[in-house]
Amino acid sequence: MKLTIKVGIAFAILCGLMALGGGFSYFNMARINDAFTFVVKDISALSEDANSIGQELLRINKTATDMMFSDTKPELEQERQHFDSQSKALNAQLQALLDKLNAMEQQGGEASRAAQALQVSLQAIIQGGNDISRIRSEVMTEAAQIDKIKADFLTKISFAKVAVDLTFKPYADEDPYISSLTKQMVSQIGTMEYMVNAIFSTQSLKEMQAIQRNSVAVSQMILQNSEVLQQEVPATKDNSDFTTGIVALKSNDGMKQGAIARYVALQDKRAQLLARVEQISATVETAMKQVQSLQKAAKTIGAEAFAKANASISSTTMSLMLSLLFSLVFAGVVGWRLSSTINAPMSVLQRILRQLATGDFTQRVEGKFSGEFAELQRDINAVIHEFNHTLTIVKQGAAQTRNTANKNREFANTLAAQVQVQSGTMNTLAATVTEMEHAIQDVNNNTESSLNMVLSVDEQVQAGRNLV
Repeated sequence: MKLTIKVGIAFAILCGLMALGGGFSYFNMARINDAFTFVVKDISALSEDANSIGQELLRINKTATDMMFSDTKPELEQERQHFDSQSKALNAQLQALLDKLNAMEQQGGEASRAAQALQVSLQAIIQGGNDISRIRSEVMTEAAQIDKIKADFLTKISFAKVAVDLTFKPYADEDPYISSLTKQMVSQIGTMEYMVNAIFSTQSLKEMQAIQRNSVAVSQMILQNSEVLQQEVPATKDNSDFTTGIVALKSNDGMKQGAIARYVALQDKRAQLLARVEQISATVETAMKQVQSLQKAAKTIGAEAFAKANASISSTTMSLMLSLLFSLVFAGVVGWRLSSTINAPMSVLQRILRQLATGDFTQRVEGKFSGEFAELQRDINAVIHEFNHTLTIVKQGAAQTRNTANKNREFANTLAAQVQVQSGTMNTLAATVTEMEHAIQDVNNNTESSLNMVLSVDEQVQAGRNLV
């Protein structure tokens, strides 16, 4: 495999490791962003909703109290409508909060339970408010009727007292028994008037019940004395003031009917009304504790989300460090492998080239190389082979030329010696000798040219050696 391909594969693997670390970090960064968004946005909104719900609960409690102290029915109706609108708004707000908490899945478990408990408390508050409105309306209606009955009753028994005290005075003057009887009745009717006024002015239900019991006894005594008086004085049956007062007293016996009994029952309803208000206040107090639980749960959710965000940050940091560490280790291993892959062939090539530079053309690049170095090994060995082949041819040519030159020199010397020996005797051959000398001179020139050629070839061989 070529070195460039190996480097490319190593670079691709390194990029893959970096991309894997980057992708994991990006995924964790998204989780971190979601966690911090959840803490900053959702948890803050959850706390604000809890605070708003607490404030609305206090407003509803105040409205329920205002309904209790409403003086007129229009005012009561206005407060009731206000209570209904507040209750519906708070119920919708609670439902939205519960939906939001349910959307948080496992994170909103405790907070969801607190919100559900708040919904139960709110329903109890709404029911209590409706009871307050109903009871207050009944109290106002009954109080108006009782006031009329009271005024009518007091007027009638007052006229009856006058009738007993003044109208029947002639009969009392004649009969001491009738006189004593009328005085008892006047005193008893006066006591009844006092009890009626007292029971309407007291604030304690126990005192009202005690006055009621006494009024029953006084009423019974007045009725008994009236029957005796009617027997003793038959004219009393014709006195309308007296008979009307006795009828009113029978209708207001203090036991089950009349102003006193109804007023005591009214006070019982007022006590129920107060109990409802206290119950709502207690429920609101419980709801406020539930709001605090909701806020605490929201803080817990926020703390858990923040902890998860920190854990994600730590995980991201660790993943980046591990990715960088693995990348560095991989790069080191790959670099070491590539370095060993390059250094070993380069060392061999440098040694061969140094030996070639010294003129040793017998060396060959040995070893098992791969990629570009295998190609370079083949090319260098081919160059050395071709250069040795060329050098061998040149050396052979130089040797042949040297042998030819030596033979020519020997032949020339032989001819010269023969010419010198025969010069005296062969004058006739002077012209021929001269020509031969010229021929010999040409041969010498050729010989010198051959020698120069050999020297030139030697210089070229030396230049080739230096080049190698």
